[in-house]
Amino acid sequence: MNLRAPYQGLICGRDDGFGTFRRGTNVLGSMPRPRDDFEDLRPLEFREPDEVLDSDTLYTIYEVARLLQGVDPTEELDVETENVLLDWAIPWMLKYSDEFVFAEPEADDEPGYYGLAQE
Repeated sequence: MNLRAPYQGLICGRDDGFGTFRRGTNVLGSMPRPRDDFEDLRPLEFREPDEVLDSDTLYTIYEVARLLQGVDPTEELDVETENVLLDWAIPWMLKYSDEFVFAEPEADDEPGYYGLAQE
C-alpha cells in the first residue's frame, strides 16, 4: 500500500514492550537533507473530524486511522501499515479531542468506539 501521509517512513523506532527501543530501518541515515533535494513541498494540513467521520456512526481507533488516510475500513492490512496509520491517527485525535466522544467496548478484549460529539 502506498500511503501519502506527510510523515510516511519517519517512524524512528518502536517500544517492544520490554523497555527496549528499536531503531527503524534506514530512517536516520539520510537526515537531514537539503531542501533543494525535494521537488514537491506541501504544507502539513489536517482534515477536520467531520470531514472524515459520519456523525451518526461510532468507529474503533483502527477504523478512524484507516478513514483518515482514505483507506477502506474493511481492507486487510499488514501489521506495519496498520501501525503507521495508528501513529498518524492518535495525535490527530488528540489534536481534536474536544470534537470526539467515547463509548466503552462491548468486551474487555475489544477496542472502544469513537465518534463525533453532538453540538
